[in-house]
Amino acid sequence: MGGDVAKVLWRHAMAFGDWREALKLFGSGAKEALPLPEALLHLLHLHSVVLSQSLSVMSHDELNGPNGPLCRHDLADYLTCSTGLAAWLAWHWQGSGAAQDSLGRLLEALLESLGKVLGQLHTLVGRSLGSERSASSAALPPETWHAPAEILRDFGAVVRGLRSAQGGTTTAAAATTTTAATAFTLLRHLPQAVPFAQRVELLRVQLQAAREAGLASFAHVKLTVRRTHLFEDGLIALANANWRAHFQVVFVNAHGQREQGQDAGGLFKEFWEKLAETAFNPEYGLFKMTESRLLYPNPEAWKYHEHVTQLFEFLGLVIGKAIFESIVVDPSFAPFFLAKLLGRHNSYYDLESLDPSLFSNLQLLKNYSGDVADLCCSFVTTGTDGQEVPLLPGGADIPVTNSNRFRYIYLLSDYKLNTELKGASEAFLSGFKRLIDERWLRMFGEDELQQVISGSQGASVDVDDLQRHTQGSNCRGAKDKVLVDFFIAMRAMSNEHRVKLLRFVTSCSRTPLLGFGHLEPPFTVHKVHVRSDSEKLPTASTCFNTLKLPSYSSWKVMKQKLEFVIVQDAGFELD
Repeated sequence: MGGDVAKVLWRHAMAFGDWREALKLFGSGAKEALPLPEALLHLLHLHSVVLSQSLSVMSHDELNGPNGPLCRHDLADYLTCSTGLAAWLAWHWQGSGAAQDSLGRLLEALLESLGKVLGQLHTLVGRSLGSERSASSAALPPETWHAPAEILRDFGAVVRGLRSAQGGTTTAAAATTTTAATAFTLLRHLPQAVPFAQRVELLRVQLQAAREAGLASFAHVKLTVRRTHLFEDGLIALANANWRAHFQVVFVNAHGQREQGQDAGGLFKEFWEKLAETAFNPEYGLFKMTESRLLYPNPEAWKYHEHVTQLFEFLGLVIGKAIFESIVVDPSFAPFFLAKLLGRHNSYYDLESLDPSLFSNLQLLKNYSGDVADLCCSFVTTGTDGQEVPLLPGGADIPVTNSNRFRYIYLLSDYKLNTELKGASEAFLSGFKRLIDERWLRMFGEDELQQVISGSQGASVDVDDLQRHTQGSNCRGAKDKVLVDFFIAMRAMSNEHRVKLLRFVTSCSRTPLLGFGHLEPPFTVHKVHVRSDSEKLPTASTCFNTLKLPSYSSWKVMKQKLEFVIVQDAGFELD
């Protein structure tokens, strides 16, 4: 019903005079006064509200179906028009100080409603792409979602200004305040309107400022942990720590001996990656996996652990610290859980990733053409303890009917996605927010936040990208035999060994977010002169992302030596 109304309203809007010419003004980023009649603005606001309600109970498969709220050929048209208008309102209208007369209140409501519905569409289309079930969605280029080029150029200038202001004068910092506020207004309403790389750069500026503020106190926390008890020792050592401080790690090996080496950052990165790998392992009982092997808090964790609230808070701090220090870690989280880190409430279509079977049954109920009362459902569900839970007071005595089935679907999905996970999620968030300001992350979608946590998508190491951004030390340029042999050896390795080599050199097995060009310090190969192949093994200075590589006689020998040391997994003591 809502989809049909949205279609009618959109057709009326498109027929409302020739306003496509006005949209060219938005596309150019021009600052002229809003060239649309007030009646049309009211119509667009009403359409956005109705469309948003329709999308809230829609799966990605239904978006472009016959009962979808937009005709298939209308989707790209709608995105271009609505994104241009919303970006213009966020950048030029609100950025210049919005008037609070009746028109001003209308424009503010229009911006809010457009931002909400464009965010919903972005999520649905993204999931449609992920499921590879929508050819029409796949045809949409990324630029469809972006603000006009003029606005994006101004946005890039704001980010560069903020970067320059760090460590600069108070006057320089103050000069960026107004334009930065405008940029954050755009991101609050339309994060997808700015390319992902630009948003990541802005996040890095904010994190760098926060880290510098923490280091100003010269605080250091020294952690001594046994490799055989990473989680337990980390939990104890960090119980009362200042989490914004600089952490230095000393490892104790399996024989009870302290490992050699001064931690200048590499040992901490290694510890944090392995800590996350251990703590989020479903076998530990704190997190479960969906059918797609994505993690979410285990609502039954209390069966396996005491002090569950403190443990979830600790895990929130672990992920928060990883983002705070720009360390990529392995855990891949379910979108409905990532939404909670972004301060967003889950909706019906998120249920598909948590419980595909239940979602499928609710889809059948939603589209059932007969008398729903014949299905003998009531407003109850089953809790994790096996007990019946009413979705409404007296829910066991309230039958699900044709007239109230949408309320039942909403309440059941809300219980499964939000109520059942509430305790664990709130504890996790309380730890996470001690380090990460929610406003820093609201510019990302769920899939994008996963990249912030775990680095660039894909488990394979891009050797070409690594080669483009590798520096040579003690080498005679890029054609030095050691560098040439190294990349021949890398390409001949299995991806499993490439990942191990990456961890050996950098202490992280994940590719940096947006690629190796963003690895800090840069990946470096330092040539070590040797007289024979048996003289030395490769070693690494993980604090400086440096591989100390002997000048072996051939790439085959080099590959053999590298694979030997990375398989040993002996850590920093090889150095």
